[in-house]
Amino acid sequence: MKESVIIGYARSTNDYDGLLDRYKKSTTDENRLRYLEALTSFKKPELIAKTLDFALGGNVKRQDIRNVISYATNNPEAKDVTWQWFKTNIEKLIKIYEGTAQLSGTMRAYVSILGVGHVSEAERLFNEHPIPGADATLERLRIHDRLARVVSTS
Repeated sequence: MKESVIIGYARSTNDYDGLLDRYKKSTTDENRLRYLEALTSFKKPELIAKTLDFALGGNVKRQDIRNVISYATNNPEAKDVTWQWFKTNIEKLIKIYEGTAQLSGTMRAYVSILGVGHVSEAERLFNEHPIPGADATLERLRIHDRLARVVSTS
């Protein structure tokens, strides 16, 4: 229930600084994740962009950055800003997750949603930045993109 209340607070107040302060003062991983989710739940995309930048700036545990991307992906108001952020920060993400499979898993799960409507951009991005798992991500993205077009014309 705490999570719902914190997210509701974020969506109704846009109190970025207050939630960020609570995140920084949290003493448990569970609470930190709740505040990170709230910090990506705002209705204002520019606040979500600040949260994504904050996460990548060394303020969030490496394993939790992918949670921040997940949370932002789940926010309909954040889809475009999260996609732009991902494209801008792909090199940093590659470096952070180098030698692990975490980026591949994150891409398959979230880029295949964020990239709907941006297939050619995603193809260019992965041609410029070859990453293990990009083929599977693009395959899934193409499927989601086709499905979105079918649904929108029905």
